[in-house]
Amino acid sequence: PEMTGYDSRLAPCDPAYAPPEEFIDTEWWHVYDVFSVGLCLVRVLFKPLWSGEHWQVFSSAFVGSNFDLDLWLHRIIARDSHIKAALLPKWLIPLHWVLFHTVDDLESAAQTYVDLAADSDAAASEEDDGRMHLCTLQDGLEVLNVKGGGICWETLRCMLARRPRDRMTAEEALGRLHNAAGKP
Repeated sequence: PEMTGYDSRLAPCDPAYAPPEEFIDTEWWHVYDVFSVGLCLVRVLFKPLWSGEHWQVFSSAFVGSNFDLDLWLHRIIARDSHIKAALLPKWLIPLHWVLFHTVDDLESAAQTYVDLAADSDAAASEEDDGRMHLCTLQDGLEVLNVKGGGICWETLRCMLARRPRDRMTAEEALGRLHNAAGKP
């Protein structure tokens, strides 16, 4: 494929949706938009991010997490005082597995996130302290808890990889969707 309509002196999209490299890397230009689409999915899936204020908070926190979706979510979990103390041992081990990427079954990590969100005290969602709470992210986490591919937590993580060479291509993402839907 050929790059058309591209001016290397201009950023090709809104900086709020631009990947970390901001300008298109000519070697990896074909994955530039995948990052932007991943951010759009994050915004659509997690209702608190529909608000501009929360979107800016997410953007700053995601950059502060070195563009690591798991680390961003772990930080929300760690500061969520509404997760019952009895659950702490339940989620400390899976977080270690995911943080250090030693778990073979990343789908179990997605299920762990859903379980934690469900167990988080719903009172947190009614507080307006300018922060997101795990229970407010539950619906989006449930959508991403898909077994066998599609737009799942692992796909989203790959779409939002910091380095272009580690990022999933559009063809790979569409292939996962087709496989999950049982299409050839």
